[in-house]
Amino acid sequence: TPLIISARIHLFNLQDIDEKNQLLKTVGWVNMIWRDDRLQWNPEDYGGVREIHVPNHYVWIPDLYIANSQTFNTFQYSTDNRAVIYPSGEVLFCPGKHFVTTCTIDVTYFPFDVQTCRMIMMSYTYNESYVKLTTDPWPKTVQLGDILDHHGEWIIEDSWVTVTPTDYTYSSNTHQ
Repeated sequence: TPLIISARIHLFNLQDIDEKNQLLKTVGWVNMIWRDDRLQWNPEDYGGVREIHVPNHYVWIPDLYIANSQTFNTFQYSTDNRAVIYPSGEVLFCPGKHFVTTCTIDVTYFPFDVQTCRMIMMSYTYNESYVKLTTDPWPKTVQLGDILDHHGEWIIEDSWVTVTPTDYTYSSNTHQ
């Protein structure tokens, strides 16, 4: 059975849209939730403890990354982030990140142009038979927080999330 990982991007700063280099520069974090049955406990057996905060290198962290990023690395390499573990075995991990993603910019109708920029999140090594990404329980939008107040040149009109299964078909015959 695949491990279900709920993921949501939360952006709080639109730093720049670089038309010349076709890049979107933002700041935010990713909310990730999954369940690890090995991390369950009964709070009554441990003085009523209802959550623990641990450095991320003490628990398995999904190897999610932004596939169209200019800075290729997974979120788990943030050293300051802690995972929150609940008695049910649910793990919450929210690494922050400066995102620099590719974005095809078309300024044909400048200054009235509209751009669609994508942030493609996926697992680095696991396909759908091991890890299933979902946005549940969150709505299928990017959480924008106060981002609309941070950038005077650009207005974010809308956001949405599409979950598309990935298939990493690997055959040992291809690497002989």
